[in-house]
Amino acid sequence: FYPDDVEVSDTVLRCVAGEVSFNVNNLVRRKELVMIRRTDIFHGNYSVDVLLNDEPVQKLIVDASDTKYRWRNLHLRFYDDLIDEASMKLTFQLGESNRDNFGKIWFYQRL
Repeated sequence: FYPDDVEVSDTVLRCVAGEVSFNVNNLVRRKELVMIRRTDIFHGNYSVDVLLNDEPVQKLIVDASDTKYRWRNLHLRFYDDLIDEASMKLTFQLGESNRDNFGKIWFYQRL
């Protein structure tokens, strides 16, 4: 459930230790990229290091914990100077908590 009582089904990727990497394809170079990530905050209050092409660029902050309304849509903006290729490797590195749970991820660029 989301905090407004909307029920959502999703498949959760539960990560324990290490990192998760994947390629984001079909990007338009030098155009800002927005990532929205559905995150399960059952165990919250942690951060995830976010890397683009193996370079640290941001932290994704999970700043709450909620055992009833577990889903949150967290977002990050990658400014146009970071988007310099049509395909880029995105990595979530688990921090001190050594865990992370997320569902679908959406990417948007203004054309």
